[in-house]
Amino acid sequence: MDRKKVCKKSSAKKKIMSIELKREIIEKHEQGVRVVDLSRQYGRSTSMICSVLKRKESIKSVTPAKGLTIISKLRTSLHENMEKVLMVWVAWIHKNRYTLLTLQNRVITRSSRYKVSHNSCRTWWLHITNVQERDRGEYMCQINTVQMIKQVGYLEVVVPPYLDEELTSSDKDVREGTDVSLRCVAKGSPEPEVTWRREDGQEISIGKSKGKELRNI
Repeated sequence: MDRKKVCKKSSAKKKIMSIELKREIIEKHEQGVRVVDLSRQYGRSTSMICSVLKRKESIKSVTPAKGLTIISKLRTSLHENMEKVLMVWVAWIHKNRYTLLTLQNRVITRSSRYKVSHNSCRTWWLHITNVQERDRGEYMCQINTVQMIKQVGYLEVVVPPYLDEELTSSDKDVREGTDVSLRCVAKGSPEPEVTWRREDGQEISIGKSKGKELRNI
């Protein structure tokens, strides 16, 4: 009875695959070795080999922590759990647009303005080139630990004030005694304040508002 338990335990250990062994299988498959041949060579089922190959991008992107020594390819369950802990993924997300921008070292969004870099997988930076007004919003750095860790920061994009000439009134000729409406459309971030004044310096009188400068009318 004890012998059966030992055999089962030994068999379970052999099924454990280290990150290094998985990378070795992926490398050989990319060199042209068939799944069936890999299954025979490593004593694993074809379904297990296929499972490794399906996750090859995530396996290849994992960076082992410094100082980690590989003692054996036949790892204990403790080693396997340690590897899972080390396989921590970092993602950058634009919360307002519900858009996944980067995942680990990969840029997911189609925009070429986004890049990601890191310092030994401990500090991660999201880089945005040619920042535009639509980039404004909340950005979240998310780590896929058992209990998700996240940090949200707000990016404010400052845009110098300018006049929308297509929507702003130009010169007008009207008859005396008639009504006229002039429109000034200013844009920018923060939103600019519009002030009306006459070029000759005379007062402007609109209803109860009167003065040389009028705002928010």
